[in-house]
Amino acid sequence: MPSGSDTTAEAAPTGPDADRPGQRTTGSAATPPTGGAEGGDAVEGRDAVEGGEPAATVSAEPAASGAAYAASGAASAEPGAASAPSGGERRPARLRRLGLLARREARRSALAAVSGLTLGLAFPPFGVWPLSLVAVAALALLTHGRTARQGAWTGFAFGLPFFLLLLKWLSVVGWDAVVGLSVIEAAFLALMGAGLALVSRLPVPALWPLWTACLWVAEEWARDRVPFGGFPWGRLAFANTGSPYTPLAALGGAPLVTFGVALTGGALAGTALALWRLRGAGASRRAAPCPPPGSRPSRPP
Repeated sequence: MPSGSDTTAEAAPTGPDADRPGQRTTGSAATPPTGGAEGGDAVEGRDAVEGGEPAATVSAEPAASGAAYAASGAASAEPGAASAPSGGERRPARLRRLGLLARREARRSALAAVSGLTLGLAFPPFGVWPLSLVAVAALALLTHGRTARQGAWTGFAFGLPFFLLLLKWLSVVGWDAVVGLSVIEAAFLALMGAGLALVSRLPVPALWPLWTACLWVAEEWARDRVPFGGFPWGRLAFANTGSPYTPLAALGGAPLVTFGVALTGGALAGTALALWRLRGAGASRRAAPCPPPGSRPSRPP
């Protein structure tokens, strides 16, 4: 049995042997654990203590950053979702807009129909010739600033009641003849309505009454010749057989009388439109806020 001094000498060599490479010591105090339950538990414990916190930190940081990114994305998406209307919200708005447009066009069409009936009252047997001027002016105003399609519909809405009233005497043959012929003749006024809408957009507003008169003459010329040789009923000259425009027939026949009546009606429309614009300008000036007393207008820099 070795003595305590030998054990100590073997465990801690001194002298030159201490610096000799490859020297190893003996004894349980200097021997590292090499397996077993206690060694495995120690390694696992050390890994749990030394490596556990970094692993938890690494796995938690991406999760936290992903949650923050999702929250920021949701926060940025909320205003857009609130500001952009959904399809269900856009549809009622579109329907309301279409309903408003339909009511406006229905009102305009009703005014055109009343104007056509007014023109019919200017012809015999009624013979109220000044109404022809009013009817021409009304049609010019109703088609002013419109598109060609809208002007064509307004002209048709004007012409159909006019010819139904003018040609009611054909009812002895049958109302189908009255309606059919009225629709054909109203198609010419539809073309004239499209022309009135186009000339109202020309750059010289002072010439608007002149273009209006020319279109009335051209419409009557076409209707006097087509279809099947034409149908000359309903010319403006026939409603002014006892008016101040009648002497124009000695100079240029019925077309010149129509031109004079339509030119006057177009001038009335232009005057009414100018007065309406002046009234709107005055109302806007009155609605503008007045500067406080004693204030001076600012000068431009």
